[in-house]
Amino acid sequence: MKIFRNLLLSLLSSVALTTSFYNIYDGGLKQVKTFIKIDYLPKSVLIIAFIAIFILMFFFYQRKSSKNTYNNLLAGLFTLFLVIGNGYELYGSFLELFKGYHFVLMIVNIFGYYFFIQNFIPLVKELFLKLNDKNLKENRIVRLFNRNPFWFCFITIFISWSIYYVAFYPIVLSPDPSYQIKQFLGEKTKYMDYSVLINENVTITNHHPVVHTVLLGSCLKLGRYLVNDNFGLFIYSFIQGIFLALTLIRTILFLKKRKINNRYLLLTLIGYALIPIFPLYAINANKDVYYTIIFINLTICVFEFIDMYKKRALPWLKVLEMFTFSFLLCLFRNNGIFIIIPLYLALTIYSKTNLGKLLITGICTIGLYFSFTNILLPYLGITGTSIRETMSLFFQQTAREIKYYEKDINAKDKAAIAKIIDYDNAKKNYNPVIADPVKNTFNKYATKEDLKNYLMAWGRGLIKHPLVYVDATLNNTYGYLDPEEISWYIYANYDKRITQNNLVDYHYNSLESLRTLLKTYGALFVYIPIVGLSCNIGLSTWLIIALALYLFRNNKKYLIFLIPYAMSILICFASPVNTYFRYAMPIVFSEFFLIGIWFLVNKAKRARE
Repeated sequence: MKIFRNLLLSLLSSVALTTSFYNIYDGGLKQVKTFIKIDYLPKSVLIIAFIAIFILMFFFYQRKSSKNTYNNLLAGLFTLFLVIGNGYELYGSFLELFKGYHFVLMIVNIFGYYFFIQNFIPLVKELFLKLNDKNLKENRIVRLFNRNPFWFCFITIFISWSIYYVAFYPIVLSPDPSYQIKQFLGEKTKYMDYSVLINENVTITNHHPVVHTVLLGSCLKLGRYLVNDNFGLFIYSFIQGIFLALTLIRTILFLKKRKINNRYLLLTLIGYALIPIFPLYAINANKDVYYTIIFINLTICVFEFIDMYKKRALPWLKVLEMFTFSFLLCLFRNNGIFIIIPLYLALTIYSKTNLGKLLITGICTIGLYFSFTNILLPYLGITGTSIRETMSLFFQQTAREIKYYEKDINAKDKAAIAKIIDYDNAKKNYNPVIADPVKNTFNKYATKEDLKNYLMAWGRGLIKHPLVYVDATLNNTYGYLDPEEISWYIYANYDKRITQNNLVDYHYNSLESLRTLLKTYGALFVYIPIVGLSCNIGLSTWLIIALALYLFRNNKKYLIFLIPYAMSILICFASPVNTYFRYAMPIVFSEFFLIGIWFLVNKAKRARE
């Protein structure tokens, strides 16, 4: 009976794992997920691939595997994420999943995924335990690492990343930092059109954090004064790379101090050195890099506090460190405040001993941030962010309702919507996975009364067409939960925006072949089995959920440590773009660190037992 059971499970899982890569409709198997764009694959190739996976699945189910409530719950959650992700990528609507063969396929996928994940979780746990059970045997590399772990890590990363600095000298500029440089140099940009300007002569806005804009522009001007524009941009990328390297090294030293074995620590170091997202973002001028640096440092501070200072007085030096990273988190991304408020609320509840210091830190952070945005910036004539930045999902839901159910929208609601976004072009502008085309039509002159009327119209639409709103939401967010959704956002192209009208003398060197090689490596890395998952957004979310459930079972106090990560996931859900890497960067860049935290908690649990 066991063989027949395993054969059935192998069949179900094979179908689930193969149909997740293909869109089955119109009588054909159309490939939708591939780096090399091929419209159709030969059926013989598909059959061979299916048979190979089926055989692997059979041997997989033949092994013994422990099951518990924790595994079952995780398997259920992850199955739900995969089915929703696949369904929305292929069909774009919740209702489509329940029609004809779509429904049959969904049921097969549910069972195939569930039993596969249920049996796979213990295998991963066993692998992690083996990875953390023993230190590497003493050899020259291990001795060098143990003798001076900081310099060993720093030199390793410096050597590994230097090829990117040489190839892409002086820096990689994506569109956003290019516009920020233009703002700093007094050029008008599209961001001035997004809000009602306080002072039309001030080209900088807080759409992108002012602190980052000034930092980037100041480095450019310093280099222009010392050597040339390229050198100024290099100053920025070099300093940023140093800070990122120091932050990643800090995670290794943090885990080493807590006796995590050298095997995992050196594996983490190899990841930081060779996985292309780390060096490619080290040389990228996007604001999210500094935000990620600050985010990781803050979470380390939070873990140290939870671990050591519930009933001990928190040293003022640590108070200063927590305040610095908390305040900088808000300054380097406008939604950082949504992490700080719940975090400090939880910390004050957790430790009565340090209630006063935590209140001071939290209140100072929040107070200074709002003083900065509501007092200092207006005084300088710098326009703040528009409310439209928080309305992406609302606009997506409204646009989808207009696209599919316009006949059900009455004249009053049409008028209310038209005062906020471009109603007439909403159908054309609606893109299920990107809110920007609709969001960019926001009426910056809309009043509070207009917004109130729109929200009332939005609410009536929700009551009339709840599934439309669900579809709009999940189409715009599923990639943050589905590891099979791969959107690769490495910025490595040459952006010419700041070179227009001889504004900035920015140019790459002649090493085009080397740049092409590195870009190709970066683009292909995510598709490498197993190791490519280290760059995966959906898997990072899974890791946080799995760690949260594990902490809930074994050491609830550390759940506070995950508040910044949970809020980051929610911020991704509210963002205008589905599966956008830089929005999820703090989570993805923390993967090795989070696994190390699991080792720490598991180690403490085993010691208690």
